[in-house]
Amino acid sequence: MTELHRVAGVLMEREKISGEEFDALMKGENLAPFGLDTPAPAAAPASAEQPAAPEQPSEPSDEN
Repeated sequence: MTELHRVAGVLMEREKISGEEFDALMKGENLAPFGLDTPAPAAAPASAEQPAAPEQPSEPSDEN
C-alpha cells in the first residue's frame, strides 16, 4: 500500500510518469527530483486536444 501512496504523490506532482518510473516506484526506488530543470512531459498533439467540429446539416434541395 505504501508504494501506491508514493505513486499517487508523484502523479499529483508530475501528472504523468513513464512505465519505467512506475516500476521504479513500485520497487521502492526514488525518482530524480522534478523541477524546472526537468523537461515537462510531452504534450498531446493539438489535433487530439481539440474536438472535431460538428457537421453542418446540408441544405434541403429544391427537387420538387
